[in-house]
Amino acid sequence: MAVNGTITTAGAAYLSQRISAMANVTIDHFVMANVPGIDETTEADPNFVLAEEYIVATAPVYRLAHNGENSVVYSMVLDGEEGDYDFNWYGLVTNTGVVLAFANIPQVAKRASVGQVINRNFILPFTAAKALTGADIPSESWQFDFTETIAEVTVSLLGPRYVYTGGTYTYQFTDWDDFSTYSVFSDVGVVTLGNAEMTLDIPSNTTAEECLVTVIRNGSARVLTIRVGDPVVAQPTLIAPVDGAPNIAETPTLTMSPFKTFPPDTDTQLSADWELYDANDNLVLSSYDDTVSLSAFTIPEGVLTEGGYGYKWRGRQNGQVLGNSEWSELSIFTTKDQFAYNSAPTLIAPLSGSTDIALQPMLTISGYSVTPAGFDAVDAVQFQLYSDSGLENLVWDSGVLTSGFTSVQVGVELAIGQEYYWVARHRGSSIGWTGFSVPWSFVTREAELPQGVFSADLYFGNLSGVQINNGIDFAGKDGMLWIKQRDNPNAHALYDTIRGPLYRLRTPGASAHAGVVGGLESFNADGFTLGGNVGETNQNGVKHVAWSFRKAVGFFDVFEFEGDGATDRALSHGLGKEVGAYIVKRIDGASDFWLWHRAVSKKDSGGYRGLKLNDAAGLSTYYLGDSDPTNTELFVSGDSNVLGARYIVYVFAHDPSPSGIIQCGGGGAYQRQDLGWRPQFIFQAGTNGSNGDRQLIDDARGIGPSGEAILMANQTGYETTDQDAILEVDGTGFKPNAGGPTIFIAIREPIPV
Repeated sequence: MAVNGTITTAGAAYLSQRISAMANVTIDHFVMANVPGIDETTEADPNFVLAEEYIVATAPVYRLAHNGENSVVYSMVLDGEEGDYDFNWYGLVTNTGVVLAFANIPQVAKRASVGQVINRNFILPFTAAKALTGADIPSESWQFDFTETIAEVTVSLLGPRYVYTGGTYTYQFTDWDDFSTYSVFSDVGVVTLGNAEMTLDIPSNTTAEECLVTVIRNGSARVLTIRVGDPVVAQPTLIAPVDGAPNIAETPTLTMSPFKTFPPDTDTQLSADWELYDANDNLVLSSYDDTVSLSAFTIPEGVLTEGGYGYKWRGRQNGQVLGNSEWSELSIFTTKDQFAYNSAPTLIAPLSGSTDIALQPMLTISGYSVTPAGFDAVDAVQFQLYSDSGLENLVWDSGVLTSGFTSVQVGVELAIGQEYYWVARHRGSSIGWTGFSVPWSFVTREAELPQGVFSADLYFGNLSGVQINNGIDFAGKDGMLWIKQRDNPNAHALYDTIRGPLYRLRTPGASAHAGVVGGLESFNADGFTLGGNVGETNQNGVKHVAWSFRKAVGFFDVFEFEGDGATDRALSHGLGKEVGAYIVKRIDGASDFWLWHRAVSKKDSGGYRGLKLNDAAGLSTYYLGDSDPTNTELFVSGDSNVLGARYIVYVFAHDPSPSGIIQCGGGGAYQRQDLGWRPQFIFQAGTNGSNGDRQLIDDARGIGPSGEAILMANQTGYETTDQDAILEVDGTGFKPNAGGPTIFIAIREPIPV
């Protein structure tokens, strides 16, 4: 029957990619179509794209066999139940959905329930077809049908001509006739007949070398001869280097086909044997009973000789039960005129196992290494960072860098307190890539650097606007900005990225937030921008201070929520650490700034739940939750959770660990606070009402024995100076000048890097 077939353009690209990578070629199914205007005389166009509406049926691959090393045969069987449809086109589809090849054929009418069985075969030639498809059975063992003439009638069976002891085998009648009478017999094992299918069971203890199956159709008999053998491990096929390969480097990897058995899956691989001979058939290297190099073996340095020397190699595979396969055929290769190779770089820093590493560290490796020295020059480097020791979860890839061949800064911010694994490789301009280095690990620091999440900035107001570049990323992360005039009596202004730069809260006072055009113009990736001569934020000629708090695990969080009226409602936060303090403020109506603090607000503190930020009053049963916060939740009630009201929450962590950068504590009169580090910012407040001003003190305006510049969150007044609010401050803590109980929030000074 005449056909006109071709490999498609997409199929050719697929085969090229798979052959170059020596990767498996997998055909998933056949597809049949009725394409208007074509027949067997129509030239097959490699660029033809099959329209979905032309498809009439699909069918699985029934059998796969090889016609030598570079050709395979795929077969399909359409049984008597398939139909009704017509088709004049059929093709092969890969497991990735690519139509690999197709053929234009005469119109075929497939009808169901009339005993019509159709068998079609597709021969596909390409390089290394047998190895890449895993076709272990020669096509002559089944592809050429059993065809005999019985009283002028042809009987055709599709099935294996070689079977194995202990197996069950199925044969399809491809010309089954529902109007004929059939019976079957076998001199070995048991044969049964079911409609158009014959099943042959071969006993495991038979010693017969062949099985004679008799098929009787309408009284006429024919005998089919089927060979019988014991299960065996298949002889492997050598894949790489290909036979006759030239210019092989000093340490090539020899590769053979994966372990197979006849019949399939009757054993598992135990080991492999490898042999390497020189051109004079002298054995120069062997590895027997190798349980590691099961299908790939790398020749070590010092075995091969450069200068175009010839070598032969072979391999075999050993099963747990079936024993050894036959040795593969010998394959030949010749070496390069001169061996030259490059080596993976050595990792230098961070040292493997190191801790407290920056969140965007610099990775450093050794220079390019090539043998012989000077043979090649480096032209690229690549770094990769993973979150697991198996190097499966890629966190960051530098890509191919063509400069800076020994170091790079990680291009993403890593997680706090996380272990990471990194590798690197060089590329030579002539030799190409080295392998990746042996991975090293490091653990990032347990907390952010203070200078990355907090800043106190001083500026003079002007008419044109102010841009503050302080290293705080408000564009990529959320945060809060707190501004106060220092030499002018005006309210504190609080902004945050959740509500956006337009909306301002004021303390003291209890009013809802308000839109202020031109006050804060934008949150930036490196700070913020203010409009000119506007209110509390940038009044011309007035001194200001701005405190920036960036959201970070173990430091600060900010979020908005809508009240639902529930008592002791749980709200999720992102600190991942103990809550030191939190402030809740209603933004769509009047309310105080409710302040919860761990030193005085816990259940064991006498039932008093908090303070007000905007008022100097002492502890009271203010409306915060009845439960103590956890590392993931905090709680609100009453006026801090009115049904339908909107609120903003500012949350401060308490982290007394050595790498912590914020602590929230309290104590009695004049009680020293040991932090383990020097503070750059202190918020402190009395809790008994008599010394309750909410004081804001920072290094930018001065902390020390000569007095502090103090602003108060509960007052609009001028900055007061030379007050001894802090009696002493040093590298491990501070001592407040307070005659009664106080609370504090302290932020660590910058850490040199």
